[in-house]
Order: sequence, then C-alpha cells, then structure tokens
Amino acid sequence: GVAYVDFSKELKSHHSGGSTGEAMTIDPVVNSLTELPHIKKVQFLIEGKVEETLAGHVTFNEPFERNEDVIKK
Repeated sequence: GVAYVDFSKELKSHHSGGSTGEAMTIDPVVNSLTELPHIKKVQFLIEGKVEETLAGHVTFNEPFERNEDVIKK
C-alpha cells in the first residue's frame, strides 16, 4: 500500500522552500499516485534515503496520505 518515490538531491537543494511550496511539491505527487488502486500512501526518498524535511517546514520522514482538500471539485 506504500509507494516509494526516489528523487535526486536536487529536489531538496533547488527547492524554493516555504510551507506552501513544500505542499505544492508533495500533494500533487501523492494525490496522483494514490489514484492507483493499491497505493494508499507515498514515501519520499532523496537519493535512496528518508529525509527529516524537504525544506524545513513539512515533516518528510513518514509516508504521506492523499490530501483531498487540495483537489478542486
């Protein structure tokens, strides 16, 4: 039920930051992957490793669940 997505270090080093920016990076990936039938959560990795945070605002070391609040209906 967990999809693992592994990004290069540039996702973190070139990220513009801010809590909104982090959410705008995380939510679309999670919401897209959780459209697949057996995916319930998404764990982000950077260069194969779990990181504490992406850019200092959002806890990044646990799998993310779908965020319906950001989907326009």
